[in-house]
Amino acid sequence: MSVLSKSVLAVVVCLSLAVLAGCGGSNSCQECGECPSPSSWAEAQGDPVVVSGYTVTYMGSSDCNGTTCFCYLVEGNGEPPGLSHFTAGLPECIVWEDIVAYSPDGEVVFADPDPTTGVRGLKYDFGLATDGSQMYCFTLDGNYAEGTVLVAVKAGQLAESAPLNGPACPGE
Repeated sequence: MSVLSKSVLAVVVCLSLAVLAGCGGSNSCQECGECPSPSSWAEAQGDPVVVSGYTVTYMGSSDCNGTTCFCYLVEGNGEPPGLSHFTAGLPECIVWEDIVAYSPDGEVVFADPDPTTGVRGLKYDFGLATDGSQMYCFTLDGNYAEGTVLVAVKAGQLAESAPLNGPACPGE
């Protein structure tokens, strides 16, 4: 059996076990133990940014089993408007096929770029209350160092982006 076949088999087994264990298919690695649980990342890794009235905090990355997980915490300030969507920026070297898991479940798409914010990346296309908070995480196939990406928030008519830590292309 080739190395590629073994890798594909390992992913199928992981996802099958995750589904049997009651975990969501798209975020199984986050919830089923391959990577640290996002809720266990209690301390921010750097200064937060305020984007469209929401505070976005980079919570860090974690290498595990040949993958790298990245998490962001988005928090409302209690003032309208509500969040329409959050986009975690990705560098040009990362494509949809490199994303092996994400959380939370919901309508998540690869925007290249998001037409309302201009940011290329993983777009979590569901709302958040003005006083709510949500951890947004994704897992990439491979080991990625940290670099600077753009994160974006669309809230009502506001659509803004700001630089924050995230994945870097190899060699950067």
